[in-house]
Order: sequence, then structure tokens, then C-alpha cells
Amino acid sequence: MLASPLFLMGLSILAYSLFPLMGALGIRSMPPLLFIGFAHVVSFVTFVLLVRVRSRGGQNIRLVLQELRTNADLRLYILLDAALNLASHSLLFYAFLFVSRTNATVIFEIWPLFGMIGTSILLRDHFDTLSQRSFVLGLVAMLGLALVVWAGQAYDADPQVASEPWRGALSAMGSAVAMAISVALHVKSRLIVGNIKGITDAAIVVNIPTKACSSAFFVLLLLVFQPWERIASVGTEFWIYVVLTGAFVVSTGSAAYSEALARSKRSEIILFWYLTPLIAVFWLWLFGLDQISETLVLGGLFILSANLLLHVKADEGPAYVAVFLSLCVAGTIVHLIPSVPIRDYFPNSSLVELLSLPLGIFGILTGFVLGRQFSRRQELETVLVDVAPTLDAAGVEALEDILAEPRQYRLDRMFAALLKRLRPEQADLRKGLLTLRVKLSRPVSHGELIVLWALSLMGCVSVVFFRAKGFAGDIVTFITVPALVYLAMLISTGAGAGLGETLRRIVAPSAPTMRSRVWDRRVAGLTIVVVFLTQIVLAFERDGLTNVFLGR
Repeated sequence: MLASPLFLMGLSILAYSLFPLMGALGIRSMPPLLFIGFAHVVSFVTFVLLVRVRSRGGQNIRLVLQELRTNADLRLYILLDAALNLASHSLLFYAFLFVSRTNATVIFEIWPLFGMIGTSILLRDHFDTLSQRSFVLGLVAMLGLALVVWAGQAYDADPQVASEPWRGALSAMGSAVAMAISVALHVKSRLIVGNIKGITDAAIVVNIPTKACSSAFFVLLLLVFQPWERIASVGTEFWIYVVLTGAFVVSTGSAAYSEALARSKRSEIILFWYLTPLIAVFWLWLFGLDQISETLVLGGLFILSANLLLHVKADEGPAYVAVFLSLCVAGTIVHLIPSVPIRDYFPNSSLVELLSLPLGIFGILTGFVLGRQFSRRQELETVLVDVAPTLDAAGVEALEDILAEPRQYRLDRMFAALLKRLRPEQADLRKGLLTLRVKLSRPVSHGELIVLWALSLMGCVSVVFFRAKGFAGDIVTFITVPALVYLAMLISTGAGAGLGETLRRIVAPSAPTMRSRVWDRRVAGLTIVVVFLTQIVLAFERDGLTNVFLGR
């Protein structure tokens, strides 16, 4: 349990959620660079003490130093990690001087999406390949962050804050980019150190040279600018925040984070980091530095639910993820933008009259296409039953890749490679595979898809912006938009979607039952229901019928 990636990531999130609070309190009497610089020095001392008190600590340091002398890549990774980490933290605290602490924190916290991409590229041999589903859910989490930013715009009483919002926003964005690169480099260094023969406590040991470099950079800056009078003027309170930040936030957060990624095979675990700003805002609120509102609650719900859906596999297809995304986007628009009277644009029409014809066409066309897809699906399963038992293990694996390929232009090449492996006497198998290729062609034309998506888009936009005022109009929106998107996505999915599991059941009927997805489906379904109900409650809240959330 204590060594699981999720536990370690949770510990890191808890530690770093205190970072904005420590910074907001600490920079009251000291420039941001001095605060974070001293915190990194404290972190370096903390890691050295941790290694010294543990068994084989001296040997671990000698092994790392020996590797640094011979491994130029490790030296480069550690130097860049140290410089970028120090720069990232300094830019974040610098942004606090120009924009709301909440805004700066949340802009900074978009870095996990960049970090997920960076680590998957730099560590492609360690992490699984990212899926489109991961990107979509990452975007939903970013939408939640945008709502948190919106919620925090008006809650800073400091007259100096937000005096130069562009400078603060650019500083926070630079902090996010620097942190994403730093994280990728740090995990790379952790994996190199972990592979050293005889090394122990790699997660702690690798932080010694990293924090030593960042501390050296900071000391060099002190020698250049010499702010000795400013340092001598600060009180005990400042040093307490420095020690807490360095010894707990930076040290615990850094070690737990790198260890979580080193133990995990999925870089998507980084997206759990989107929980950090929510907890950070809670600490700021607890100390009277910020407030919690319904918009913040909605953004937090999106972040939590996106992470939850990311780690369950209720459905391999994109349809339910599209439903979740459409529900979140529609809910955001409904929450932030009031409805527009339709008679301002169509004086002699109502919403029902406007949508009756296009949605009627959409329903008829959808019925025909789904009937065609259902028939094609039955034909594909029949061909699979005939073909799959006659393939060898390599052929079954190749066919499974073919069924999982959504792009039609690649299917011919994949089928050609599979047919080339057949022997001349396998004429029946060749005929079956050719039949399968024909059946895998898209059962819906591009013209039909364009019409369906155009009608779906028209329906969604009309229902969202011309909805009736009040919670009743919101309920209609939350039901209609996901339904239209789901049908359009279901029709757009390739003919072979989901047939991989059918193939496995055919070729290995006596194999142990695959892990049931019933629980995953329940979790995914419950998550979407909770998002739906929360948005309905927010509609009641807006109309004054309830008072559930804080900030009213």
C-alpha cells in the first residue's frame, strides 16, 4: 500500500498543495526568489540528513557520484532539472505579485498535461503509449482548472495584485512549462539512478545532486546581487515558512512524485496532479486568503471525475468519454452564460419549431445507419467465427491489431501483411480474410457523417444558447446534448470497434474469464450521473431554490 504509485502520488499532491499557501504567507516580507531559494537549500540539507541516517547511505552517495562522473546524460538531466525547478517555483511566486493567487496557482497547475506528454516521449520505453482517451480526459480536467481560475478572479483584496495581469499570467505559464520539463528530466534521472547496481533509496538519493545544483544556482545569485540587508531584516516567521516549505513540501513532494512515476507504467497518473490546486485553494480559503464558490465546486468535480474515468475501462470506444466531455462543456456554458431569447433572432419561431425538422431528419437518418451497422456487426462476428480458429498465434495477434485500427487507410496494408503470411493451400482462410476486409469498410459514408454531425451540432448549439430560462431549461440541455453527441459518436465509430474481445473469446473459449468490467461500468455511469445531478443542483442554486454550496 505505502509503495503503490497512487499512494505516493497522493502524498506528493498533499505536500505540494501547501506550496501556494507557504508562498503566499512567506513572500509578504521577502522577494519570491529568496524564499524559494532558501527552501531549496533546506530541502538539500533534508535529503542529505535522510541519507546519512539510513543504512548504506554513504555507499549510495558514492555510487551516484561515480555514475555522475561517467554518465554525461545523467549530469545534463540533473543540471537542467535543478535550474528549471528553481526557475519554475520562482516564476510562480513572482506571478503572485501581479495576479490572484488562485489564478496564478491554477495556470501553473496546467503543467501535468504537458508533463504527461513529455514523460511519455522522454521515457517511451518505460510508459505505455498515450491514448486519445487520455488526451480528452486531460482536456476535461483542464476545463475544470479554467473554472477554478474563473472562480478566483474576484477574491484578492491586495491592491497590488492584478495590477499587471499579463505579466502574472505569462510568469505562471512559464512556471508551468518549466515544471513539466523539470519533472520529465527528474523521472529520467530517477530511473537511471535506480538501475545502478547496489543502489538503495534511489528516490531520496537522486534528489541530493538535483537539490545541490539548485542550491548552488541560488548561492551564485546571492553572490551576484548581495541582498544581505534584506535578508537580515526578516523575522522568525519567514524562516519558519522556509523550513516547512523546504523540509516537507519540496522534499516529500519531490521524492514521492518521482517514485510514483518510477513505479507506474502509465504516465496518465500525472493527471491526478490536477487535484493539487483544489486542495491548495482549500488551504488558502482556510487561512482567509481565498473563497470557495459554486464555480470552484463545478471545476473540482470535473477534475475529480476526469481522473476517475481515466483509471476505469468501462468501454474501449470513445462514445461514453464524448458524453462526459459534452456534459461538462454544456454545463460550463450553462453555468457561466445566461440563455438568449430565441425571438431576438427568430421573431416568429420557438425552440421546438426551430429544432423539430432538423432533429426529425437526424432521428430518421440515425435509425437507418444504426440498422445498417447492426447488420454489419452480425456479419463480422459470423466471419470471425469461421476465420479465427484457423489462424496461428501470430495471425490472431495481427488480426486483433487490425480490428483495433480505426483508420481505414491503414487496413489495406495490415491485411496485405497478414495475407502474405498464408500458405498456398490456405485458400479458404484467404477468402475469409478478404471477406472480413470488405465487411470492415465503413458502413456509413462521409456524406452521411457530415449531415449527422451538422444536425447534431445545430441541435446542441440551439439547445444550449436558446434554452428556456430556469432549471427546467438546464435539465433539457443536459439530457439533449449528451444524447445527440453519443448517437453521432456511435455512428462514427469504426465497424471493428470492440471486436477484439470477441476474437479472444473465439480463439480461447476455455481460457479464464477476463476481468469483469461491470464494476468499471458502474463507476463510470455513477460518475456521469453525479456530474449531471451536481449541475442540476447548481441550476437550483442559481434560481434561489437551494443553498448547498459555499460562497452564496
